[in-house]
Amino acid sequence: MNNQINIVKSGNFLNNVRLELVRNKKPLILGVSSIWGLYIIAGIFMGYNHTGGGGKETFIFAFMAQLIAVVVASLAFTDMKRKEERIYSLMIPASVNAKFITRWIGAVPLLCALLVIGFYLGDFARISTFAISNARWEDFPEYMKVFNPWIVFAAKGDLNDGVLACCIAFGSYFFSQSIYFFGAILWPKLSFIKTLASLYVIQTVLGIFLMLVHRFGSFSWSFFDVRPLLWVMFAIMAVMTFVCYVLAYVRYSKSQVVYKLF
Repeated sequence: MNNQINIVKSGNFLNNVRLELVRNKKPLILGVSSIWGLYIIAGIFMGYNHTGGGGKETFIFAFMAQLIAVVVASLAFTDMKRKEERIYSLMIPASVNAKFITRWIGAVPLLCALLVIGFYLGDFARISTFAISNARWEDFPEYMKVFNPWIVFAAKGDLNDGVLACCIAFGSYFFSQSIYFFGAILWPKLSFIKTLASLYVIQTVLGIFLMLVHRFGSFSWSFFDVRPLLWVMFAIMAVMTFVCYVLAYVRYSKSQVVYKLF
């Protein structure tokens, strides 16, 4: 009996995935093409101007990835904007879990994989463009190598902790994305703008609070203190990321034909 129930649930999820792929075939193809196209264009620009190929390129591509991630996350529930689309979405014969997990997979792990591929496509475009546009490309063997972005794991410096640096980087990426993912179902219309405005207000209030704390208190941090503080920061981001996903699920599970904020 339990095996039959599991088969039904699995089939329900897979059928919903197929339906979403069929419904959004053109937008998905356009979206993937646009993401990879942006990385390739950036790589061509770098190769033509003999820039990139190191930390600067990683920073630019990482900034692009963060921006793309929050934009895509804010579009995760676009079919909940209008009443007609909400009715169609709610009437699809699939469980809330199947519908939500499908959206989450597309907006989070699948998008992350596409962005990683985009990084390498951009890097190959940089190398190819430089080789085509510069007859002396053989004189720059280091520039012609594919840059390894995962070198952050071997980061050196004051913190001397590549794992910590990587955790902070990925923690910030997924945390900010989860906020926009939650905002996408909290207010489907103009989700990106509303979430961005809300974050601006929250950051302003927190900034004022921290300035007051700094003004009336005395704190000093050494490099020995920073590392555990950063680990605490990463732990907070990980917990808050999970909380945002849970809140998004709860909000989605309570969705009705008539939109209600609360």
